[in-house]
Amino acid sequence: PRRCTRRAMTDTNALACTYAALILHDEGSDKSEANLIKILKAAKLDVPPMWTKMFAKGLGSTDMTELVDSFSKVSAGGGGGGGGGGGGGGPGIGPSPRPV
Repeated sequence: PRRCTRRAMTDTNALACTYAALILHDEGSDKSEANLIKILKAAKLDVPPMWTKMFAKGLGSTDMTELVDSFSKVSAGGGGGGGGGGGGGGPGIGPSPRPV
Protein backbone atom coordinates (compact mmCIF):
# COMPACT_ATOMS: atom_id res chain seq x y z
CA PRO A 1 0.00 0.00 0.00
CA ARG A 2 1.19 3.46 -0.88
CA ARG A 3 1.56 5.84 2.04
CA CYS A 4 0.13 9.31 1.53
CA THR A 5 2.42 12.05 2.78
CA ARG A 6 1.34 15.30 4.39
CA ARG A 7 2.63 17.24 1.40
CA ALA A 8 0.65 15.09 -1.03
CA MET A 9 -2.50 15.72 0.99
CA THR A 10 -1.81 19.46 1.05
CA ASP A 11 -1.34 19.48 -2.72
CA THR A 12 -4.52 17.44 -3.20
CA ASN A 13 -6.58 19.74 -0.96
CA ALA A 14 -5.27 22.86 -2.72
CA LEU A 15 -5.98 21.38 -6.15
CA ALA A 16 -9.46 20.28 -5.12
CA CYS A 17 -10.32 23.79 -3.91
CA THR A 18 -8.78 25.36 -7.01
CA TYR A 19 -10.87 23.19 -9.33
CA ALA A 20 -13.99 23.81 -7.24
CA ALA A 21 -13.41 27.58 -7.47
CA LEU A 22 -12.94 27.34 -11.25
CA ILE A 23 -16.17 25.36 -11.57
CA LEU A 24 -18.04 27.98 -9.53
CA HIS A 25 -16.55 30.74 -11.67
CA ASP A 26 -17.54 28.92 -14.85
CA GLU A 27 -21.12 28.60 -13.53
CA GLY A 28 -21.18 32.26 -12.54
CA SER A 29 -21.77 31.29 -8.90
CA ASP A 30 -20.45 32.96 -5.77
CA LYS A 31 -17.13 31.54 -4.56
CA SER A 32 -18.36 31.21 -1.00
CA GLU A 33 -17.24 28.60 1.49
CA ALA A 34 -20.66 26.92 1.32
CA ASN A 35 -20.51 26.65 -2.48
CA LEU A 36 -16.95 25.30 -2.41
CA ILE A 37 -18.06 22.64 0.09
CA LYS A 38 -21.04 21.69 -2.12
CA ILE A 39 -18.77 21.15 -5.12
CA LEU A 40 -16.24 19.16 -3.09
CA LYS A 41 -18.95 16.96 -1.53
CA ALA A 42 -20.48 16.33 -4.95
CA ALA A 43 -17.02 15.13 -6.06
CA LYS A 44 -16.84 12.93 -2.93
CA LEU A 45 -13.76 14.78 -1.67
CA ASP A 46 -13.11 15.26 2.02
CA VAL A 47 -11.19 18.54 2.33
CA PRO A 48 -10.51 20.04 5.77
CA PRO A 49 -12.59 23.19 6.48
CA MET A 50 -9.43 25.27 6.74
CA TRP A 51 -8.97 24.99 2.97
CA THR A 52 -12.48 26.06 1.98
CA LYS A 53 -12.34 29.00 4.40
CA MET A 54 -8.97 30.09 3.06
CA PHE A 55 -10.03 29.84 -0.59
CA ALA A 56 -13.37 31.56 -0.01
CA LYS A 57 -11.68 34.44 1.80
CA GLY A 58 -8.86 34.72 -0.73
CA LEU A 59 -11.08 34.54 -3.81
CA GLY A 60 -14.17 36.28 -2.47
CA SER A 61 -13.88 39.49 -4.46
CA THR A 62 -11.24 38.35 -6.93
CA ASP A 63 -12.08 38.58 -10.62
CA MET A 64 -11.33 35.00 -11.67
CA THR A 65 -11.24 35.87 -15.38
CA GLU A 66 -8.55 38.46 -14.72
CA LEU A 67 -6.67 36.02 -12.47
CA VAL A 68 -6.69 33.23 -15.07
CA ASP A 69 -5.72 35.67 -17.83
CA SER A 70 -2.78 36.92 -15.77
CA PHE A 71 -1.38 33.37 -15.60
CA SER A 72 -1.64 32.90 -19.34
CA LYS A 73 0.12 36.23 -19.98
CA VAL A 74 3.03 35.22 -17.75
CA SER A 75 3.64 31.99 -19.62
CA ALA A 76 2.95 33.33 -23.14
CA GLY A 77 6.43 34.67 -23.91
CA GLY A 78 8.32 31.41 -24.34
CA GLY A 79 10.38 30.44 -27.34
CA GLY A 80 9.13 28.60 -30.36
CA GLY A 81 7.86 25.07 -30.13
CA GLY A 82 9.94 22.06 -31.01
CA GLY A 83 10.28 21.04 -34.60
CA GLY A 84 8.51 18.09 -36.09
CA GLY A 85 10.18 14.71 -36.14
CA GLY A 86 12.04 13.62 -39.20
CA GLY A 87 11.26 10.52 -41.17
CA GLY A 88 12.59 7.34 -39.70
CA GLY A 89 12.93 5.37 -42.87
CA GLY A 90 10.57 2.68 -41.62
CA PRO A 91 6.92 2.17 -42.30
CA GLY A 92 5.05 5.22 -41.11
CA ILE A 93 1.44 5.95 -40.40
CA GLY A 94 -0.63 6.85 -43.43
CA PRO A 95 -0.41 5.93 -47.09
CA SER A 96 2.83 4.67 -48.57
CA PRO A 97 4.59 6.94 -51.05
CA ARG A 98 3.92 6.20 -54.69
CA PRO A 99 6.85 4.96 -56.78
CA VAL A 100 8.14 7.47 -59.34
